[in-house]
Amino acid sequence: MKKILSIGLAVILVVALATAVMAFGPGGRGYGRGMGMMGQYYGASSNLTSVQSQRLTQFQTDIFPLRQKIFQLRTELMTLMSQPAPDQNAIVTKQKEMMDLRTAIQQKAAETGVAGFGPGYYRGGRGMGTCGVGW
Repeated sequence: MKKILSIGLAVILVVALATAVMAFGPGGRGYGRGMGMMGQYYGASSNLTSVQSQRLTQFQTDIFPLRQKIFQLRTELMTLMSQPAPDQNAIVTKQKEMMDLRTAIQQKAAETGVAGFGPGYYRGGRGMGTCGVGW
């Protein structure tokens, strides 16, 4: 019995350590080499001119409130979906609001001239275009 318990604890310890190592990753904690939610993307902006870099930074600043609203709507959507009897109309309304905000961000990117930068545009990384990681 003690042998089985020892083996079980050893397996749990190995899995826990492996999980921590995988979470740490090659570039630091979390998603790797990125500099955070509003930081530079995985090299997509390393070869920009100073004007392009300023435009990208201004774009990120301009869309921050829209991204916060998307995060809020996502939280509300998860709450709605976790109800025992989810209200489908409310869920569809939240999803439409989120899509409208994403469309506004994409339009802003096109207007600013930064469309095509960041994760999601086949330049490495995760996320939805210029919205950042995981959206």
